[in-house]
Amino acid sequence: MAKMFAVTSSKGGPSAPMIISMTGYLNATTALNDFRNFLESLLKENKGERLIIDMTNLYNISGTGLEMIVEILDGLKKVNGDVSIFGMSSKIKNLFEALGYAGMISIFVTKEEAIGCLAGLSEEDDY
Repeated sequence: MAKMFAVTSSKGGPSAPMIISMTGYLNATTALNDFRNFLESLLKENKGERLIIDMTNLYNISGTGLEMIVEILDGLKKVNGDVSIFGMSSKIKNLFEALGYAGMISIFVTKEEAIGCLAGLSEEDDY
């Protein structure tokens, strides 16, 4: 059975962060080029964007996939944007840590925590 990958984006409103949801397996054989094109077009359209990456349904990611996320983070930071991630499995989180990326990106357990971080809200504030 072939391993699949899908990525979608949504935005709750004009000032809300963009949420990118990833599903399946992100590696060179699934959709690495499609994912890169998706992220590059997102960067061009959304200068200074605040992005939240939902990895709840992402089962595996290659080192190259992680590097692409870090490239996007670097690109957004150059235009005052930011990235938060939530829903990361322990396997993927361990890979982030092993490659030294965990300190570069804000990683959260829940969507609410990620939104709160990008909005500059404390845990007591309503989302």
